[in-house]
Amino acid sequence: MFTLTRNEFESINPDYRGVWQKECTELPKWPQIREQYVGKRTILRQGALLIEDMHFSIMT
Repeated sequence: MFTLTRNEFESINPDYRGVWQKECTELPKWPQIREQYVGKRTILRQGALLIEDMHFSIMT
C-alpha cells in the first residue's frame, strides 16, 4: 500500500482517477463487501484499478 496527499491525488488526470459508484449486484456477496468499494476513490495505474484503503491511502 502507498500513500498520497490529497493534492497528489487531485493532480492525477481525471481520466485516471475517480470514485467508485457502480453497484455490482451480480456478485453473490455484494451486500457484505459493498462498503469496501462504493464511494472509495480509485486510480487507474499501469492497467490496474487501485482502490482507496486496499491499495493506497490519502493523507489529509
